[in-house]
Amino acid sequence: MKKKYILPIILFTVLLTGCTKAFLDRKPLDSYDDSNFWYNEENVRLHSYYYYATYFPGLGGGWTRRAFSMEYSHADYYVNTSGGGLTFASTTPNTGAGGYGQNYCDLEWNDNYTWIRRANVFIKRLKEVSAGTWGADSEKYKHWMGIARFFRAVRYSDLVFGFGDCPWYSEPTDVMDELCKPRQSRFVILDSIIKDFDYAVNNVRTSDGDNTILNRYSVAAVASRYMLRFGTINKYMVGANIEDADDLWKGHPDMAATYLQKAIDYAQIIIDSRKYDIVTPYREVFTQDDLSSEKEAILAQHFQTGMRTHCIVSYNNYNEGHSNCIGAYFVSNVLCYDGKLAHETTVVADPMGDDYGKLYTVQDNSIFKYHDPRLEAILKSVTTLNNGAKCAPYTTKGIGSRYYVRKYMPRQWEHYTAAEAAANTGSKSASNFTDYPAIRYAEVLLNWIEAKAELATVGGPAVTQEDIDKSINKLRDRPIANNADKNPSVCTEKLAHMDLTNLPNDPRREPDVPALIHEIRRERMVELYDDGFRGPDIRRWKKWIYWGMQRDGKPGKMNDGVADAQGYTNYTAGQEGNLRQCGAYFELDALYNRWQESIAAEAAIDVNASDYDADAHQILKNQIKEDKAAYDAFAGRAGNLYCINKNGELVRWDQQTTQESLEKMRGWWLYNGTVGLTQYTNIRDRVWVGAIPITQFTYYKANGYEGNLKQNSDWSEVLGA
Repeated sequence: MKKKYILPIILFTVLLTGCTKAFLDRKPLDSYDDSNFWYNEENVRLHSYYYYATYFPGLGGGWTRRAFSMEYSHADYYVNTSGGGLTFASTTPNTGAGGYGQNYCDLEWNDNYTWIRRANVFIKRLKEVSAGTWGADSEKYKHWMGIARFFRAVRYSDLVFGFGDCPWYSEPTDVMDELCKPRQSRFVILDSIIKDFDYAVNNVRTSDGDNTILNRYSVAAVASRYMLRFGTINKYMVGANIEDADDLWKGHPDMAATYLQKAIDYAQIIIDSRKYDIVTPYREVFTQDDLSSEKEAILAQHFQTGMRTHCIVSYNNYNEGHSNCIGAYFVSNVLCYDGKLAHETTVVADPMGDDYGKLYTVQDNSIFKYHDPRLEAILKSVTTLNNGAKCAPYTTKGIGSRYYVRKYMPRQWEHYTAAEAAANTGSKSASNFTDYPAIRYAEVLLNWIEAKAELATVGGPAVTQEDIDKSINKLRDRPIANNADKNPSVCTEKLAHMDLTNLPNDPRREPDVPALIHEIRRERMVELYDDGFRGPDIRRWKKWIYWGMQRDGKPGKMNDGVADAQGYTNYTAGQEGNLRQCGAYFELDALYNRWQESIAAEAAIDVNASDYDADAHQILKNQIKEDKAAYDAFAGRAGNLYCINKNGELVRWDQQTTQESLEKMRGWWLYNGTVGLTQYTNIRDRVWVGAIPITQFTYYKANGYEGNLKQNSDWSEVLGA
């Protein structure tokens, strides 16, 4: 059923390139114009499709991946080719997107207001035209008014979350006094946002087609997402005085409970519907050709060869990759399947002693057998290729960390050799056609339980074990793909249930974060990996800057916790030390020895023997290539191969293949050693919030309204300061 919507969306997007008004002012050949377009419900439906690609970018289209741009620049668990991860602006934003540069701020500010105007036009036409035909009390009118008000609420939510106070427009206007009016209180605007969301969740249809079309539950899911953001940012970004006109963005703790309760209420609507569930193995949620019957997909994004395709799988295939990859910090935060933390506290991998290889390397799949099965679903494991060889556990393609992400790669394609993968149209370039869950039920459950836990700290009821069972433990009960026809998961155990009376004792937990909230955040990090939430999450928790400063150029146990001459104390955490800038754990001697063993085994084959097996011989030849590729993923760096060993020593390979030389290269991979390990120790507090684009001050001044617009604290109204 859903495929019929693709062509209208594409055609209407082409027609409406530019602004909605331009389209409405043009009288089309079928005789529709602005005076009669809005009488017909199918026309209104067609107009609503115009918003989808921008509001729910998901995997974008072609090479576009806008949904993940913030994830790479502002997520704390990535390691990239420069050794960095989080990006910060040190001066007035004037260039670039990664550090809230002016180009980025201009895009976010202006783009949001463009879509707010379009939503207001939508609302105005419904009031002035559609209501007269359908009746203002009709179900049809209320549904579409709910959709239009939802579109407006989403864009204002983005503005308030990113900038704080901003001008509010409830209808389209060309009056200069209105266009250049001062910023209005974010708390007043949030009242209006909530009214829009409330209207939408009370009036949008529970079903208006298949799951590629907005309904009451997708609207409620997004509303819950934003209310959780506002609840937590008001709790943690303390400093606002609601009556203080000079405070333009900080949070007010008295407002936190209001927004957290709304987050719970909106999520509860979806939970109570019993329409959605967690019944599919993790990776399979992201790799299906058709999500129309997927119980977890509240809103799905459909792709189809020849119509609309994407590129995400090409970043997960055997030939291509990207520089931004999860590093050792992410892996070290994934629980062992008994629900405990590695290294010394877990019981499932005992006895291990200090064998870090079993916990962190992918060379024999131990890392996956011992951990939360979602880790195996996210990362590349050792599988048997179609040529009979065991694939290389490491590759040079994901050069940021050497952990290679496979979250979006269908399991049935994992057996492909490099040549077969290159020939598979569906997994290369921008021709990928797997569907994408733009809104997942998993997120709703995590929003719900986090809001409950946060509300409990500001006077709300305590979280119960029943609450945990309905949310986090439902996610942990997700099936494992160990019965898949091809490339089944190597995991045999589901992650143990969370027990409120026996939460992990994580030495990395900050004293200001209760253990339960810490564990809920861990669950979000793993479950919502690469879904685009990590950047906003760590900002609303007020951890963005502090965690950025933990990327201090002293990885592993190089951190001694002793203050330097400037008074800066390096970050220390846990048995392994600071892993925020560390890549994959590897053991060069094991990789080299495995390669040499394959060479020796192949050399020992007597091709003239009566029992000679040509097929087995070819498999061994293939294995030599794979083993060499795994070794070269590190040794290929030659004189620039560095690691941090478990004792905190920075080790550089001397390029010798003696056992002693190889054995010393056991540790966490560092791209270019300490070169590029940026030390973020001077991050200014102003980057908690975006700067009002300088072009806005220019616009106000040019139209005679200089002084009407105020900049956020510590940001300048001119470039370069």
